[in-house]
Amino acid sequence: DRGFNCFNLMASIREAGSFFMIRAKDVGKGSTLDCFELPDKEEFDTRFTFYISKKKKGVFKKKPGFKYIHPVTQRFDYLGPGIPGDIYTLPFRLVKVRLEKGHYEYLITNLPEDRFPSAVMKHLYHLRWSCEEAYFMLKYKANLVYHHSRKKEYIIQETYARLILYNLTSLL
Repeated sequence: DRGFNCFNLMASIREAGSFFMIRAKDVGKGSTLDCFELPDKEEFDTRFTFYISKKKKGVFKKKPGFKYIHPVTQRFDYLGPGIPGDIYTLPFRLVKVRLEKGHYEYLITNLPEDRFPSAVMKHLYHLRWSCEEAYFMLKYKANLVYHHSRKKEYIIQETYARLILYNLTSLL
């Protein structure tokens, strides 16, 4: 989801040999993409690379795409003790598409350009939108935003109780 793109998730999917397509926040609003100088076009499809490190100092710090991962508060499984190197490189495509109502979306992906051009990416984004709306409805209508419990098993129990109640009231 937009604003919840996670470097650890993207790296895990990439290392598994799979593909991803993740929405990014608009540039200038605390976006992950603020470290890049983006083309000044309505739509574009460009390759970039994130340089991820758990160290603030280094050769890549002033390079476009450098991202610092705090070693205590942020999880990143591909850097750390026993793993060679201080920098993890994460190449990706950034696709900016124009939607019907004049809005723009930035899509971070590792899908190949030859099989998934910009027009296909726009269609894929449209296909996932019904899932996004269903998730939104379930999250807020079933009141799954906040939990009263602290222990994992009680949170699971509370989630199931809310889902059952949501399904029951939907049927009625």
